[in-house]
Amino acid sequence: MWTYETLPLGVAELRELAIETACMQAAIPPDETSHSAQQRADKVTIEAMFAGVHNMFWPFMSSMPAPDDFDLLLDWLRQAARGLTSTQSTADPQIGLKPADLDFSRATTVSSHLGSWSGAAAREFKRNYLDPMPTQLASTYNAIVFAIKLIELEQGIWRGARTDITRILNDAIDTLRNMPGWCGKDSLTTVLTTVAAFATIAAVPLSPLGTSLAVGLAVTDGAASVGATLLPEDPERYVAFPAPTAYGVITAVEQAIAELYTRINEQEHKIARVLDSAVAVVTDQRSSYVPPSPLLANANRWNITDQDYLGFAS
Repeated sequence: MWTYETLPLGVAELRELAIETACMQAAIPPDETSHSAQQRADKVTIEAMFAGVHNMFWPFMSSMPAPDDFDLLLDWLRQAARGLTSTQSTADPQIGLKPADLDFSRATTVSSHLGSWSGAAAREFKRNYLDPMPTQLASTYNAIVFAIKLIELEQGIWRGARTDITRILNDAIDTLRNMPGWCGKDSLTTVLTTVAAFATIAAVPLSPLGTSLAVGLAVTDGAASVGATLLPEDPERYVAFPAPTAYGVITAVEQAIAELYTRINEQEHKIARVLDSAVAVVTDQRSSYVPPSPLLANANRWNITDQDYLGFAS
């Protein structure tokens, strides 16, 4: 039984076994010293027929993303989520629980210190910064957790692709090993497991201000309800291809790999559509996530007490 790590050796065995089985089905004896001129020519033709077996598997061995390629990005996102956690609970145990952030809670007391100031900037700072801050923190936290979920789904696609391409290889080898020395009614049956964690996306809000798009993340109680909003995974897909001869088995492998490509593309497109929806929410509801530039940004030591800024304390 070959693993993904030993896939190149398994592919080499698959080709050798296909050649051996095809020669047997063509009544070419294994002892090359007894071959006639025609049998030698036929074996050369058979070997050429299976020359492309390695290339069929090459993209999965050379350029396919590795699941751990996403670990660093996920670590960064989880750190960002932990940094924004105030009182939210989390649906992701890898983010972990965190005590309420006292720095955030202290920010809400600033308004009492600004109460005696008469300037426009002081009033604007309370209205546009301090009052919306809890909602904006929750919005940003939810958007980050949502991004974590999408990256985890992407990671799962490539983990499943490794499983699938290895299963296709092993199933093909088993089929050839059990194949008789003549044309039969065999078929290659394999299972494709590459899935995304949603078949369709529920229409639930990303923004706590009520914007509702099909983005797959609820904001009730932080991200605690995210699991309930993702619908069941796509099921495993059993595929069978006629494989009455050694060449038929390799053709079936090619068809199974094409099915795997289709499966990967389907899941990639699902994630892309959901991500596009999430980006649209954040873009359209920017004020739910990012405060506007404050009037105080234009203040300096000489005009800070002007009525356009903090004014005088009463």
